[in-house]
Amino acid sequence: MSKLVSIAIPTYNRPDTLLYIINSYLIQDSIAELIIINDGSTKNYNNTIDKISTMCRNKNINLKYFINDEKKGAEYCRNKLKEEVEFDYILWGEDDVLLGDNYVKTLIEKKLNNPNIGAIAGRILYIDGSYYQEYSPTMQELEEKNNSKTKVYDFKLLEGYYRIKTDKDHIVPFVHAVCLMDANFIKKYNYKDIYKINGYREESDFQLYYLLENKKNYYTSECTCIHLNQRTGGQRQKGRLKNEYYIIKNNNKFIDENYELITKKFSVKPKFYIKFLFVTNRISLITQSILKKISPINSK
Repeated sequence: MSKLVSIAIPTYNRPDTLLYIINSYLIQDSIAELIIINDGSTKNYNNTIDKISTMCRNKNINLKYFINDEKKGAEYCRNKLKEEVEFDYILWGEDDVLLGDNYVKTLIEKKLNNPNIGAIAGRILYIDGSYYQEYSPTMQELEEKNNSKTKVYDFKLLEGYYRIKTDKDHIVPFVHAVCLMDANFIKKYNYKDIYKINGYREESDFQLYYLLENKKNYYTSECTCIHLNQRTGGQRQKGRLKNEYYIIKNNNKFIDENYELITKKFSVKPKFYIKFLFVTNRISLITQSILKKISPINSK
């Protein structure tokens, strides 16, 4: 397969994690260039970028590296990255996500075989980053930690559960962040500067532009990536309550912005119902997290 793909990765204060995951991107099929933007990190990336540069040269992959003079947020970084793409497709990467074997190849083949596909993403499994780096678990262990019997997409919450193994691909309103998109498509639109602090819903919002062009976004579980749940860096903010506040606030903005478009393509609940259910769900998750931390079993 010829080189068709630009990888784009925004990063903030995760030089070691970026170096840890980057080879999983560079060994994929069809990679032509790697574009990284450092969003004004306070940590030093010199050693990381030197090593990545050598890796790219050895694999005949072009490297572009940009540094913001201050932290400007996910929206600015993604708009900058997409304008630098020079090849047919862009794979949006994350500085704390490992790609599994044939992740890019699987997504490319599906897009080439179906011109109606917009954004497409594989399965994403979640695991504690420190645990993963100290002890690489087997796929069976990952499956056990990510086992879920929920549906792929919950239209009551407008939430996808993209860790689920399925026997077929699913059409969904949007997929997770580590997705493949068309370069000519992404340059038509801009990421919106309305999802503040943690950027929640910012990628989902952008993917909905495909619906305007009568394309369909797809989830496939035929390939897998692994999210190393880092506790620092990225868009994460200090303070759980602050993060949760902006998750809810950004979700409300997302629904207000896109509700009419989504209802034209999918059957969903009334707007006020989705917002209310989302808040109650977040409260439930926070409560479960607190109880888990203070339970006698976890305090030992």
